[in-house]
Amino acid sequence: MKSTAEMEKRIRCLEKENQYLKKLLADAGISYSEKEIDADVNEYAPNQGARIIPGNITETDAKVFFSMFWGRTDVYSKRTVKKSTGEVNYYTQCYNFWKSGCPRVAGSKIKCQDCKRQAYKELKKEQIIDHLRGNSEDGADVIGIFPLLTDGFIY
Repeated sequence: MKSTAEMEKRIRCLEKENQYLKKLLADAGISYSEKEIDADVNEYAPNQGARIIPGNITETDAKVFFSMFWGRTDVYSKRTVKKSTGEVNYYTQCYNFWKSGCPRVAGSKIKCQDCKRQAYKELKKEQIIDHLRGNSEDGADVIGIFPLLTDGFIY
């Protein structure tokens, strides 16, 4: 922690710099108003996304986003964080995931793509809108897409 004397010295230095910069602006004919600056100075803004996409995320926003980051719509993944280690993974969304009969319930290491009970969830606009809104603190609404066609070709 800095001492009061050090902080006061720093303030004086910043005030001098501020005066110098204001003079440069005046000499260049650029207007300056402290009221403009004060209006823009905010501490932490709880809705950080509003800086990027103002207002509510709409279906149009989701369509524009998906048009830039498009992939398969017959399958998608969601982000998960392992609470014990903080490890981040993405899991393919399946209607049968962790339900009775799912091989993972029995402790099998079978991959979802090889599972006979796979019933992948389709990517819908609701998941894209949730992804863009980012309401989940742990990022559980973050999705991952598959940019490969079902036959293995890239879009």
